[in-house]
Amino acid sequence: MLQQSVASEEHVKLIDFGIASIKDPQLTGPSETSKAIGTVAYMAPEQLLGKSSGASDIFGMGVVAYEMLTGNGRKTRCKAMTVNPGELRLGIPAAAQDTIIAALSYQPEKRPATPAAFASS
Repeated sequence: MLQQSVASEEHVKLIDFGIASIKDPQLTGPSETSKAIGTVAYMAPEQLLGKSSGASDIFGMGVVAYEMLTGNGRKTRCKAMTVNPGELRLGIPAAAQDTIIAALSYQPEKRPATPAAFASS
């Protein structure tokens, strides 16, 4: 999706139409909390535990970048993502490989801090 910023610049925003959550206590009950739901193949490890953050989005961006550069989709990704993208497709710049590998870290603090940091690497 394209999103307009305050400065009237358009930004691409990746969204997952499989995401849904219920926050209305009348629908979920007063003691229930909303659960993170999404496309599991693109969810960060912490997101699977219901503790998502901005770093979870960086993980998802890393998954998409890995798939785009290597041609490995969801069916082959779990095994293939342990392989450096440059080993699957020649010519990927080292900085791009490093950024993608960092984005796929299981430790959120090791991922690029912002989408801009991810994109500029």
